[in-house]
Amino acid sequence: MQIVVQIFLFGSIGIICVGIPAMLFKLAEMLYFKQKEKTAEHQSITSYKEERENYDFWKLRKDYGFWNMLDGLSFEKELMNIYLHLGYEDKPELDDAELENERVLFFEEKQFYFTFHTKITEFKDSSEIDKLLERAESKNCDFLNIYSQKGFHKSVNEYCKDKPVNLFDINGIIKVVRTIKI
Repeated sequence: MQIVVQIFLFGSIGIICVGIPAMLFKLAEMLYFKQKEKTAEHQSITSYKEERENYDFWKLRKDYGFWNMLDGLSFEKELMNIYLHLGYEDKPELDDAELENERVLFFEEKQFYFTFHTKITEFKDSSEIDKLLERAESKNCDFLNIYSQKGFHKSVNEYCKDKPVNLFDINGIIKVVRTIKI
């Protein structure tokens, strides 16, 4: 019985001497940081950190190496994020489930048919352009945008000159990223 009383007494004194001051200290610390968050200096520092992160985010996307290291799915997702940030509206109801590398976007009362060439070679096939144009027209799109990590063959550039086709290699993508105001 005496051992139980001693343990209870030791525990009670421990709570009073250590537990309560620790809780008070933690509460005081929380109040201090909450008040500090309201100061103009802290808000300025927080704003600077957010701006810096935003700057670093877009600076990275202006780097040629960044686009070269992406796999096909990441390449597509990064491009979609850029265009959504620019105000394009995704039209998933117009997307074809069988054609996972192709999307329809809407911007300034025009529809754009996006397709992503993520193969390890440059885009060479002019007949593929005609097929893509047919798909774009079937979706009532005004323009066909083709994105390729490896670029386009000269014959494709020549073939697309008089067609509603925009070809974007990595340099073209970086130019689009540079239009974004940070």
